[in-house]
Amino acid sequence: MSVRFAKPYQIVDDPYWTAVKYPDGRSECYRMVPVENLQTNMVANGGIHYGVLASYEFPNGLFIDTPVLEATFLSDNSGYLAFIFGVTGTTATKPGSITVGRGDNATLNGNVAVRAIGRWK
Repeated sequence: MSVRFAKPYQIVDDPYWTAVKYPDGRSECYRMVPVENLQTNMVANGGIHYGVLASYEFPNGLFIDTPVLEATFLSDNSGYLAFIFGVTGTTATKPGSITVGRGDNATLNGNVAVRAIGRWK
């Protein structure tokens, strides 16, 4: 048995995101956010040092409601381990602020892989 799709997906044109809309109403986008000389000089309760990345807008009309957001820090092999400490302020139009944390004060370089999954209809 073979399954045929008339149009399985629509690629959304955006200079920063790779984005897809599916016929069933799902939508998703992903991108690499560069991390260049991010200072982890703020300290949270418990002694975790962190820095905050700027927010980038999602492609226009990609989500009708707040999507689920995944973010992963990818080091530039500088020997500094770090993690995503939190994401705040995610809406249907932007991912919000992405907070990168580690155990001490450092300058981080690398990328954050971001993926958002939601609905466009």
